[in-house]
Amino acid sequence: MPKSLLRLLTVAAMVALPLTAAAQERDAAPLIYELRLGLLQHDIAIVAADDVEDGAALNGELAFRSLTDFWGGSLRPVLGGTFSTENRTHYGYFDLRWEALWDKVFFGIGLGGAIHDGELSRDRKNKDLGSRVLFHIPAELGYQFTPRNRISLYFEHISNADLADPNPGMDSIGLRLSHRF
Repeated sequence: MPKSLLRLLTVAAMVALPLTAAAQERDAAPLIYELRLGLLQHDIAIVAADDVEDGAALNGELAFRSLTDFWGGSLRPVLGGTFSTENRTHYGYFDLRWEALWDKVFFGIGLGGAIHDGELSRDRKNKDLGSRVLFHIPAELGYQFTPRNRISLYFEHISNADLADPNPGMDSIGLRLSHRF
């Protein structure tokens, strides 16, 4: 895992965990709503142009308490990262995610920004994503098997939306487990 992404996640956890404890002491909703961890297939061609980087990726997220109820769901901030197990392109992201639960089935979709540590050259070892800062678009469909635990199919797409050249994009898909606090 690149040191810059590790530092970002460490700082986020150091800030968020004490605030969560303080919020719980005040009988308020905890700041951190859910921890999400998953195993993804890295860089597959679904929306993206091609698959250059093989292998698996580890994904982790902290979902924060809802900002508001919106269209029958909740709108919440999410901080996360996807880390290639083959030491290819890693990225961290921050999204706003709309999430809804119907009985035990849930769906989420979001939009945010990502920063990656991949190459910005055409070396074909790693994918050239055109710019360091990218858009992040996640979607998730899953099942809540206990009041605090869920399993889901997770998809994410990163790209520069043709604001830089080239713009091949990168897709990852896989399974995640989530635990609500």
